[in-house]
Amino acid sequence: MDEDKLRRIETKLDCISEALTELRSMWPHLCRRIDKLEVEIYGNDGKVGLITRVQSLYVLGAWIGAACGTVIGGGIVYLLFGK
Repeated sequence: MDEDKLRRIETKLDCISEALTELRSMWPHLCRRIDKLEVEIYGNDGKVGLITRVQSLYVLGAWIGAACGTVIGGGIVYLLFGK
């Protein structure tokens, strides 16, 4: 890349940064709500987020399913070959 392209990219990034700073100052209540939503979804400072809870339920369900499958499979094998 030549110097001109790099300068244009840098200028565009600076404009985006300024626009975000301006939006953040215009709507601070919206920014606080977004921050609260992020904490609720991802968790923060020892608080378990929604994603962690869903993953825990998924793992628990997989374990229960595996245990039930093992018991049912063992029962079928016993009924077929155990006698």
